Formats: sequence, structure tokens, C-alpha cells
Amino acid sequence: MSCLGISPDEFFDLTPRAFQLAMRAHNEQAKAKAKAQLEAARLSGFLAAKPAMSVEAQKKIWCPQLMWGFPWDEKVERPVAPAPTETHMAKARKWLMEGKK
Repeated sequence: MSCLGISPDEFFDLTPRAFQLAMRAHNEQAKAKAKAQLEAARLSGFLAAKPAMSVEAQKKIWCPQLMWGFPWDEKVERPVAPAPTETHMAKARKWLMEGKK
């Protein structure tokens, strides 16, 4: 009764279905609160540890989900840049040749 914030009289007036729905809503709310707290702890831990990481570790662990994964996390993959096109390569060659003059 106390977790739902209702008086004993209100509790005894509830039908079994209403009690079940109230408990389900309470449990979902408690789960969401715990999840938010865990996410905040993971982010603050990641931000605290990042300055002490080596450059190689920072490249490998570039987001909090890679440092500490939770069951509800989606798989995170490092974005891959598209391969340079011939136009990009020509611009790069031109830029390099201009710098050598």
C-alpha cells in the first residue's frame, strides 16, 4: 500500500484487476528510474575515465556503451567512412603537388 501511495480504505476498494494494473505501472516506473540512474552512472564513469585512457584505448572505447554494456543496449558499431572516390584522390594529389612547389 505504501509503495502505491494509497490509504488502506482505497486499497480495499481496489478490484484485483485495478490492483494488478497499479502494481504493474509502479514496477515499470521503478524500472525506468533504475535504468536512468544506471545510464547516468555509466556516462559519468566514462567521462571520468576518458582523460586517463591511452590514445589507443580512446579509439577503441569511443562511447560509454563500449565501456560498460547493459542488456538493453543496442549493438554499437564504429561508423566507417566511405572509401575516397577518384575525384577526392585527384584533389588530394593536386593539393600535395601545390605544397611541394
